[in-house]
Amino acid sequence: MIGLIDLPTETLQTIAHEVGAGSWSNNIPQQLTPFRTVCKLLNSIVEPFLFSEIALNTHPGALSTTTIPFCKALCNRTDSASGEANNGLAIHVRNLKLRTYSTRPQGPCTDDGTVSESWQELLIHTLSSLINLRKIVWVLSQDTPDWMYAQIPLVLSKLPSFSVFEVNGDQGWLQSYPNLFPLDRLKNLQTLVIKADNLPNSGFDSCILRPLSIALKNSPALQELEINGPQPKMGEPTHSLHDLLENVTTTAPLKITKLSVQNLNMDIDPAFSSHLKCLTCVDVMNWRRNGKTGNFWTMLQKGNVCLEDLRVDSEIDGTLLKYLQEFHSGLKSLRLSGAASSFTDAESDEVAGLFYGSVLPKLAGNLHQLSVNPSYEGDWCFGLHNIEVFSKCLNLEHLNVCLKLREVDDLIVSTTLLVDSFVAFTDAITTPMLTAGKQIPLLNMAHSLPKLRGLSLSSADTTSNRGATCGNSSMSYHHNIMEKIHEALRNTTPAEAHANSALRISGFMRSYSVCREEDGSLKYRESSWFNGDIKVVPAGQN
Repeated sequence: MIGLIDLPTETLQTIAHEVGAGSWSNNIPQQLTPFRTVCKLLNSIVEPFLFSEIALNTHPGALSTTTIPFCKALCNRTDSASGEANNGLAIHVRNLKLRTYSTRPQGPCTDDGTVSESWQELLIHTLSSLINLRKIVWVLSQDTPDWMYAQIPLVLSKLPSFSVFEVNGDQGWLQSYPNLFPLDRLKNLQTLVIKADNLPNSGFDSCILRPLSIALKNSPALQELEINGPQPKMGEPTHSLHDLLENVTTTAPLKITKLSVQNLNMDIDPAFSSHLKCLTCVDVMNWRRNGKTGNFWTMLQKGNVCLEDLRVDSEIDGTLLKYLQEFHSGLKSLRLSGAASSFTDAESDEVAGLFYGSVLPKLAGNLHQLSVNPSYEGDWCFGLHNIEVFSKCLNLEHLNVCLKLREVDDLIVSTTLLVDSFVAFTDAITTPMLTAGKQIPLLNMAHSLPKLRGLSLSSADTTSNRGATCGNSSMSYHHNIMEKIHEALRNTTPAEAHANSALRISGFMRSYSVCREEDGSLKYRESSWFNGDIKVVPAGQN
């Protein structure tokens, strides 16, 4: 009889991978731990899975009890045949999370000499032993000692496989940047992520952006770049994407395919547009939603950049729409948030008219995902004025739109009042929609799109709340819209033709799908996102 350890190594590795996919504790898949004690063979199989991803807490309070013993275990192992020391478990580490936090509430720690030089040497030795390390996520806080800032980038620059560098700001709020933080020594990066939401605004350019600009110069294979700048206070300057690119030569431009930028001025020198030519995915966000993207969209247009995935969480202006009009053939996913945030109602409606009248018709045949979430109600919202162009997006799989409070009943609740206006454009639609009897414009359109599987309904704020200093009225308005949407869906009877629909309609922690009741009638059955045990059976599967 064949036992577990008689199976081929490849089979045992597959088993370990599947078992290790369960729950994790302290970055270790707990299901695999008992296998280490069975025999040497199983131990050698599971070790690479157990130690592929680790976390180190460098707070003084955690050193003697956990961190120092763990680092020694990673590095110290003697080969049973030769008697020589080797890198031990360290060779299995691919991903490392490094942070400094106290397991007990206390004030910020200071390096008063209690952290010995031997610990510093051990940490640097441990990091140097991670010869297969690919990625590090480093969480900076007020408890991170200065010597780490000075030495860790130097160690990382010498690791042969290191290519993904991510820095986060802890909620402990770093008060200021260290005097020495040699990020310019990093090289050969493929992915760079800086999440500086909780980092100081003052000094971000000189301590982070400009040194990283040199690192980018020394990383010709960089593919993904994500920079979330600090949230500036009123009156503080916003840092620039230009500062990050200024040291990268235009004669050997970057070949970035994915760019994500938050809270940075997007105005760049036209000479830097060569770094954007390989982009396929762009994500731009301004947390105040009234920031300007400068000439960024114009640079994409002049550079003939064809995107596949675009997300914009900021005011939508004419330069973006002009770019989309010209370079639209490859776009598969478009998510627009923050429209109408800073324009007047008239200005916002004018831009919305341009989008629905001239831009979306060109995108309609290619889009798989479309999300339009304006800040305030107006023509950006879904309604009878733009339902025709939405109905032509025949390849859509996911759609997210906002409804106006006063139009919820007209778009969802069964009515004969709007049939004539709704029928007017149905002849142009490939998949016929029902037009006889009581019809529902929004749901009919959604069910008619052959590939649509998800429809998300959201809310926008009322225009009367523009400039409000308190958010209570806005919160109440959003709540009223969503409650009205839920009530409308609960009270709507699906058409028999939609009995086998796989469409799921969602909004604010609830979802609905067409189901048949015990009496044979159809309804949109509700389930909460928090109730994972609720089983919703489509009508055709009863």
